[in-house]
Amino acid sequence: MKKTSAAWVFLAACWTLPAQDGAGPLVEARLAELKTNPLVSPLPEVPDDRAPIPTGWLALISWNVQGGATDSAGSIRPAMVGAALRRLFAGTYRLLAAQEVANSAHAAVLQGLLPGGAGRWRYAFFDTTDAQDNGLWYERGLLVRNPVPLFVTREVSATGRIVTDPSRAVHPPLAAHVAVGDFDFTLLTLHLTFADGDTRQSARELRVILDFLDEYFRAPGHDPDVILCGDFNIPSRLSGQTGRDGITLDALFDTDPRFQSGERRFVVTVHEPTTRNRLGQPVSNYDHCVFSADALEELIQARRVQPEILTDHPDDPEITLTSDHFPIVAFFRTRGEGIRRDLGYHPNIEAVTNGASFEPRISSGAWVSIYGQDLATTTRIWREEEIRDGVLPAELDGVRVEFDGKPAWVYYVSPGQLNVQTPDGLPEGSVRVEVIHRGQRSGAFTAQVRRIAPAFFRFPQEGGRFVAAVFAQLEHGHVVYVGRPEWFGGAVAARPAKPGERVLLFGTGFGPTTPQVPAGRAFSGAAPLTEPVQVTVGGVAATVEFAGLVGPGLYQFNLVVPQGVSPGDAAVVAEIAGVTTAPVALTVAP
Repeated sequence: MKKTSAAWVFLAACWTLPAQDGAGPLVEARLAELKTNPLVSPLPEVPDDRAPIPTGWLALISWNVQGGATDSAGSIRPAMVGAALRRLFAGTYRLLAAQEVANSAHAAVLQGLLPGGAGRWRYAFFDTTDAQDNGLWYERGLLVRNPVPLFVTREVSATGRIVTDPSRAVHPPLAAHVAVGDFDFTLLTLHLTFADGDTRQSARELRVILDFLDEYFRAPGHDPDVILCGDFNIPSRLSGQTGRDGITLDALFDTDPRFQSGERRFVVTVHEPTTRNRLGQPVSNYDHCVFSADALEELIQARRVQPEILTDHPDDPEITLTSDHFPIVAFFRTRGEGIRRDLGYHPNIEAVTNGASFEPRISSGAWVSIYGQDLATTTRIWREEEIRDGVLPAELDGVRVEFDGKPAWVYYVSPGQLNVQTPDGLPEGSVRVEVIHRGQRSGAFTAQVRRIAPAFFRFPQEGGRFVAAVFAQLEHGHVVYVGRPEWFGGAVAARPAKPGERVLLFGTGFGPTTPQVPAGRAFSGAAPLTEPVQVTVGGVAATVEFAGLVGPGLYQFNLVVPQGVSPGDAAVVAEIAGVTTAPVALTVAP
């Protein structure tokens, strides 16, 4: 088992807290219930599987997609998989463990099929010489650390793929540590070999995993919350089905003397049929979530999703299945009494960008976005009462940010993103950025500061390529956005701009004003830019009637859409002190 040990040393390298004992009245009651009762009660908080997940919950989806996310060119299956993923819990789940993903290119396709696509999701996936790999797709802001493929060799194929060891696992499981809110756990996503229905071969592979778990629980500083999910190809005892020689998944855990006490006890869930025949009907009970005793403190329930989620494609009434497996789901509470992280974490910064353009150049007194993991436990903006005596908050819910030791002013916090105003007086060149969360300081991230780093804010629609703009005049007493009406779904009025109309654009990082407005101070006046600015729309110079600060770090530009601009999406570019902004588009009517 030397390779297993090496993999685990890598996975557990940063874990240092003592393990818990996996006992207590709650744990014992849940164990007894889940081992004897196959029924799953309806959740009033989630009336059906198209309803969103409540705040403070985590929904972990496990699905053998059967390659459907990346079927052959021209296939309708990817669209069917994407539609199901968007329907499922209104897209509010945050974690997907997927099985039977062919390679890294297919993993990227699956990322794009998830609700919100690559802008919302990341993934941990290792391309092996097997064609049915396991992976983990997770929402940005979730902390996923040290993902590793298990039971593989140290060899790499001529095509750059990790060489598997089929004697231990035909489809190598993936292990990682996950933290969401105050709940953290070790997760294994797996697909045991089917071997033409020979359950004994599936059981042989599971025993390799049990050997791994034995090592895991022996390691000092492990997390006692352990979750295994995926396609086991072995029925549960409470399903009423058995595999070859009467094998059930429960028996494999319950008869192993290493897993009979304390935190080492496991319970099998999901007892409904989870595979589908060619008519789309449920057949065999193969997909499960298996939980260690400690994970039951946060577990709400686990079950198969409603079959109606995989509805017929309008052009294919399931003659081609979306997948031959139904997804399963496990719900957890991530906050509340008794829920705390077992392992210590530091916030981790991945990127520091201009808050408007998302480019790496930033400047003093400007709005900046910081991306990473474990940056905060809450999600909110500052409240008006937190601006005291005209000073913006330097801390929100225990989150602070420093640039070369100087405090920034914190507007928005979330686990994966912070929006802050940088302090004045930052030197040009490299500066050290650090996030302090729960008293834990991140590693230093090096950001590049310029004297000015101008950029326009953008609407998020269509990949964020359109400038955030409004008309200078109210219409019927309401603000009207410059853009396409369908972007906003009727929530606000919007239309393209016409040549000769006055519009307001907004930006950050444009530099000094007269009078100078210090960073971190409330401001609602009008401070013109010290240096002149030129703005072109579709290559034609626009009349700029005002350019300056109107709020902390927020610049406003009042300009007239020039005559002669061609209808369509016109590029807007500003130039100040020899620095130009990245082009953004403005929708112009004839």
